[in-house]
Amino acid sequence: MGEIALPTVLEFKANRLSRRHAYLACIATFHIKDWPAPIRWPEFEVSASSVG
Repeated sequence: MGEIALPTVLEFKANRLSRRHAYLACIATFHIKDWPAPIRWPEFEVSASSVG
């Protein structure tokens, strides 16, 4: 989450007109559920409202 998904979403937030950033942010967040076990890192817990 902290190495791929969150930085990708933040890059999209900084480049909202980029379809490439939008697409990659969608793919990264969609596949978080594919992690083999739930890992909780409180320092990376971000709500949808705080990113958008």
